[in-house]
Amino acid sequence: PNSWEAIDAILQDSVRLAAITQQMFNDADSNNDGVLSRKELSAMLRRTARELGLDIPGKEERRQTFADLDMDGSGHLTQEEFALNVRSYLAFKRKKLYDQEQQEVAEAKRVAAEQEIKKIREAGL
Repeated sequence: PNSWEAIDAILQDSVRLAAITQQMFNDADSNNDGVLSRKELSAMLRRTARELGLDIPGKEERRQTFADLDMDGSGHLTQEEFALNVRSYLAFKRKKLYDQEQQEVAEAKRVAAEQEIKKIREAGL
């Protein structure tokens, strides 16, 4: 989702969020053992970055991401650990997109006000 409104709609619809999270988890769980290994998460992070046109995270960043998500230190990610972190990520992205939109609106208003002031000055008023 590329708008804060779209993310907000997902976050407010627990059934939809669960379905999206489950699909992401299933896609990443290449050996179908019901948990994600560091290798499976790493592959998902690289694939997602490519799909989104983002910089591919380096090995250390992927290792640290896995360590951060593996809340119980078991060496694998359960569906619950994964789902909690997808929700957190979406909430973070929603805030970032909302803040960006607000900055763009403020900048557009500032530019419009400057143009109006320039017109007034040119008119000699």
